[in-house]
Order: sequence, then structure tokens, then C-alpha cells
Amino acid sequence: NCGYEDGRLWFHCAREGRKIEALRRDSRVCVVAEADTRMVTSGQACDWTMKYRSVIAAGRAVIVEDPAEKARGMDVIMRHYAGPAGEYRVPSLERTLVVRIEIQDMTGKKSE
Repeated sequence: NCGYEDGRLWFHCAREGRKIEALRRDSRVCVVAEADTRMVTSGQACDWTMKYRSVIAAGRAVIVEDPAEKARGMDVIMRHYAGPAGEYRVPSLERTLVVRIEIQDMTGKKSE
């Protein structure tokens, strides 16, 4: 569950776990996303290939604490999935961790 806007990637998750422990130790991140993956087979073992589109982004993750900024991040995520944005119950926002990734470098690649 993520959304992208203005050079920032937003996602939400549980408040605890390995991912959050890692982010608290070191905020540097690398994110990889793939789409339209398709294996192309051949009669020869080493002639197989993959078709795909991918993006790799590197940056710094920030755990968002401010309720207004958390709501903004959730709006970005909701718009990504065409859902309603705007009104969030306070208990829901309090128990949800929102992370903003400030993207510093991004590249894309495709094989068609």
C-alpha cells in the first residue's frame, strides 16, 4: 500500500516489526517495483528471458509523527488506489505508522 507524489513515496504499516526496526537504525532505503512481468520461453535453456518494466528509487525514509502530515500521506495512498481521501478516524491514524520516502535518485528500465 503506497502512493507517489512530488518526488515522495508514501506507505503505511504496523507500528512495530523488522522493517520499522531497520528504518530506525538506518533511514537509507532502496525501493524496487516491477510491472508487466512475463517470462518468454524457448526451446533452449539459456534462451529464456523476461519482459518487464521496473523502477528503482533510493532515498531516505522518514517516520511521520505529525497527524496532519500522516493524513496527507494517507490521502496520497488513497488517491493511488482511487479511494476516498480526507476524513480519517483519529484512532485509526494513531495506530497506523506512515512513512514518507524522500527520493534522491530514481531510474527505470524496461524489456519489451
